[in-house]
Amino acid sequence: MARLILYPFLAVSLAGFIVSAAVQILSVIGLDIPFPRLIFILHIGAMAMWIPAVITARFTRVKGAANEQYWSALLRGCPPWMLKALYILIVYVFVNFVFFFVYVMFRPADMGVNHVPPIVFRGTSGHWLLFYYLSFAVMYSAVRIWRREDGKGDLTSPEKPDAPFTGVS
Repeated sequence: MARLILYPFLAVSLAGFIVSAAVQILSVIGLDIPFPRLIFILHIGAMAMWIPAVITARFTRVKGAANEQYWSALLRGCPPWMLKALYILIVYVFVNFVFFFVYVMFRPADMGVNHVPPIVFRGTSGHWLLFYYLSFAVMYSAVRIWRREDGKGDLTSPEKPDAPFTGVS
């Protein structure tokens, strides 16, 4: 039952990720973003999707997981390609932000009253990508793990449904 509640949030996280990716691509190319004021709603959406993600993480109890294994245990329901995509996205967001920061420091953006330059969207949309993707991954992992729930609410490893979490999956 709890996983059914997450499906609308999963859909919104995925949609936010797709729109953020589109904004990121347009800004990297250097094109003006249509409806710039409307696009900044993605700020609110990224933070709003963290509320169900954090609540999901709080209810996702992990047997035997140490603090340093928290993310591995939390995301163990994700397929391996999804975790690799997350690692690549983290590196991309970091490199994108460094580029944005250096660019803005040495070449100030021409900010008009009704014009937001693409570089501003480039700096923010990278973070949107990460927030939406990570909130989606946390909730998706929980849905997959809860399908294998052992009936007591304790979550088990995907490899052996009756075994406690023992490390990185």
